[in-house]
Amino acid sequence: MKRCIALFIVAISGTACAAPPAPPRPAASAPAAASTVDLYKSLERKQCEAGGETLDTLRATLQRAGVEPTAASCGTDGMMRAAMCGMGTGDIGIFTVRKDEVARAAKAGFRPLADLRDAERTPCPGENAKTLKK
Repeated sequence: MKRCIALFIVAISGTACAAPPAPPRPAASAPAAASTVDLYKSLERKQCEAGGETLDTLRATLQRAGVEPTAASCGTDGMMRAAMCGMGTGDIGIFTVRKDEVARAAKAGFRPLADLRDAERTPCPGENAKTLKK
């Protein structure tokens, strides 16, 4: 009877006669790293004022630096701002470039979009404009 109780206790505790732990599984190979990176630069726009940069002028800046973007879009940096004339809008230009071109783009003032936690892509001004016909 004592032997049965001892076996029962060992069985429910799982310490005796347990199979040895399985050897660790080989780690799954990591997915191939993306070959492109999204970068941004401020469009330098001010509230209540016209002006600032455009995607075309920022693209030209990249090209002068020897970087050929594969895609471009507009966005906001996601930061809150006071509504006051003359203050920045937070509008940014977003460009997709090859990873091997990031250093040249950084010298031209572009930064990784991943640095802006709350950034969002938005339509560029005029993209969704509709022509009304009367």
